This record gives sequence, structure tokens and C-alpha cells, in this order.
Amino acid sequence: MLSGVASSSVSAETTCAAYRAGVTQSPDAMSRQLLRSALFCFFSALATGLSSYANNRRNKWIGWPGIASEELSEADKEHITQELFRHNCYPVFLSKRQLDDYYNGYSNSILWPLFHDMPVNMEQHDRWWKAYRSVNKIFAEAVLHLSEPGSTIWVHDYQLLVLPSLLRVERPT
Repeated sequence: MLSGVASSSVSAETTCAAYRAGVTQSPDAMSRQLLRSALFCFFSALATGLSSYANNRRNKWIGWPGIASEELSEADKEHITQELFRHNCYPVFLSKRQLDDYYNGYSNSILWPLFHDMPVNMEQHDRWWKAYRSVNKIFAEAVLHLSEPGSTIWVHDYQLLVLPSLLRVERPT
């Protein structure tokens, strides 16, 4: 497993990398029924908007499952990975620190305000930028691991703006 990503021998037509994979649970509420409910909600939304994408078994969706990695046991991670795998989805597990600096810091305190013509909080931009690049590199590893040369890579979300350049370094075409 790479960053919690199950391997697959089926090459992808399209691999989507998005910040969220659609599972949001607290560890104390982690039960198979609650996880199934969260997965059902996510995949219902996905199927509604992207039914042709979701129904093609060669397409893959990569994203964070909504729970900081420290809050999950290895068994929880394995369960989430296997449940998502059944739906062609692959989790990227992130720590609380990564989430704070990458998502709350750089993405939401710098990028989001810039995109909405609002003042930007630059107080910790160096640390946040390093985390942003680091998390984008984690996503790049997962995308490269799960896709093949010639696959279409769909990068979704401003939280992954660096990802296309990281992928082009490894796969120029």
C-alpha cells in the first residue's frame, strides 16, 4: 500500500485526484454501518453528477477520506481503503498537522482569499507552503501509482494546484 492506497492491476482511463474522497467519520463512531452510510452519501452524489465516470470500472478517484490519520487505527485505514476500493476510490491519509498547514493554512488562508479578492493572511506562509507542496507530492505519488502513461488525469480542487506540474515532471506526455 502506498500512502494507504491499494494497488490495482487495471489501468485507468481517467484518474481523478481531489482533496476529498467523501468519507467523514469520527473514530469513535467508526462502525461498518456508519461508514457505509457516509460512502453511500458520497457515491450517490458522485453518481448523480458523474454517473458515466463513476460507472466505468477503469476510472479511479483519489482523495482524503475525511479523518486525520492519527485518529485511525491501521485496521480502520485498511477498512476504509477496502470499502473505497470497491467503488474505484483510493484514500490518501493525511495527518492533523498536514491538514492544518496544507488545508486550513495555505489553501484556505492564502489561496481561497486570493481567488475571492479578499485580504490574505501571510503570517505563516513559509510553513504552509511547504505543507502544501508536500501534500501535493503525496497526491502525485498516488496518481502515478494508480494511473498509467496515456491515462487522463483530472485534477480537481484548488487544494491541488501544484499537482499537475509534479505529474508532468514524471510523465511529460
